[in-house]
Amino acid sequence: MARTDHCPICDVAVKPENLIRHLGDTHPRHPDTRTLQEKFRERGRQAARKEARQPIHIRRWHVALTVGLVVLISSGYLVAPYFDPYRNFGPDSCINEVNVPNYPPYHMHPYLTIIALGTPQLVPGDVGITATCMHPIHVHGGSDAQGRVQLHVESPVVHTFYLRDFFHIWGEPFNQNQILQYTADGTNRIRMTVNGTASSAYENLALWDGQEIVISYGP
Repeated sequence: MARTDHCPICDVAVKPENLIRHLGDTHPRHPDTRTLQEKFRERGRQAARKEARQPIHIRRWHVALTVGLVVLISSGYLVAPYFDPYRNFGPDSCINEVNVPNYPPYHMHPYLTIIALGTPQLVPGDVGITATCMHPIHVHGGSDAQGRVQLHVESPVVHTFYLRDFFHIWGEPFNQNQILQYTADGTNRIRMTVNGTASSAYENLALWDGQEIVISYGP
């Protein structure tokens, strides 16, 4: 039930917060109205100051609840990665194509061409595929007569693969100083273009759908 006061002039029950307005509306000409209004205003100011000084009471169950929530949330962040089946996913992993969405960035097809001293270097048709495992980067059919091969980059989760990952799966070396059995020397060097533009990324090139990657060795 709402608390009430009484008007000191007419003794009518009035809510405390309405006393000042009641005096002004009902007793505007009474000689004590202004004095009483100021009295009630001061009483309100004192009550507000007293309430502001009230200490905050923290109960034990408040602390226990807060600590429990912090522990629960922290445990979730720490434990969640261990329930992620793909937390260690990488080029050495095996994939099930059924679990791979058929669009980028999960399923992409960059193209690779390797030319050494004017001769196409062919990528075998089974790179990345064995009887027991299909790696996230693999090929079907190998290189064509011009040395161009389609790489299949397939992943059940968003994961950045690099050109070095393909060569790692293939088991062949590649960097700015060596491609397959060919090494840069004073006469020949290794160049790479991506979509017709020279690139110095070499093995650190991030693979993406539709890339045309050409690695050449020669003078």
